[in-house]
Amino acid sequence: MNKSLVIAKLGGSAITDKNTIKRARVRIIKRVAKEIGEALKKKDFEFIIVLGGGSFGHPIAKKYEIHRGITSESSLIGVSETVDSMRELSLIVTQIFRDIGLPVIPIQPSAIAINNNSKLETMYSETVKKYVEIGMIPVLWGDVALDRTLGVSILSGDNIISHLAIKYGAKKVIFGMEIDGFYYDPTNQRGLIREICENNIREILNYARDSSGIDVTGGMARKIEEILPMYEKEIEIYLLNITKPGVLKEALLGEKFIGTIIRKKCNQTREH
Repeated sequence: MNKSLVIAKLGGSAITDKNTIKRARVRIIKRVAKEIGEALKKKDFEFIIVLGGGSFGHPIAKKYEIHRGITSESSLIGVSETVDSMRELSLIVTQIFRDIGLPVIPIQPSAIAINNNSKLETMYSETVKKYVEIGMIPVLWGDVALDRTLGVSILSGDNIISHLAIKYGAKKVIFGMEIDGFYYDPTNQRGLIREICENNIREILNYARDSSGIDVTGGMARKIEEILPMYEKEIEIYLLNITKPGVLKEALLGEKFIGTIIRKKCNQTREH
């Protein structure tokens, strides 16, 4: 890859209605697509999108307890339903992006990845790389994967992002959520942490382990630990609210935005 690579996750809580099974937040997806398109016109970079499961994949995976692997005959039906539900979400997203002229290409992770004990072991990501090189925008998503230990398991979007970002040297990874970033007080959304870097990452990680969770996606400790391999490779990680107009575009263009930046070297000039 010759240009700067940016990978963005469109979180399921932001692009789907978590209270209604299989309902996409079309208005938000359309605005996100528009912001990405405008950013790509102003700044030349390579781009990969990863979708969160939201109200499409998560309820079905939970119903069949896919995280436990193959436990009964119904597990196999659950695998099929979960994969199809995420394909439905990907179809909604890619159609919206295509409608504004963005050359997206859906790539089904369950067809190219293998887990081992719920962790990504291998992915045939050369396909992703080649599509990027010809000028397309691959769209992947959290999915089911074959698992050497469990038969099948969940492959998270975060695992996919970390794998691709490290393997192909991404410059920037963006996690688009429905909150502004990491908070010390997530319940009341107060105490936004503007920068996590070598000066405070251990302190914040220790705090998160001792708390009930600083982040809506399973606890801040878990989130940071998934991000740490990218952090060690000096990839900048942005956490921001894609339900708020303009924030994603600002981050893509390197402009000031409201959110959290995780990076190895601290920027003393950034607001805290």
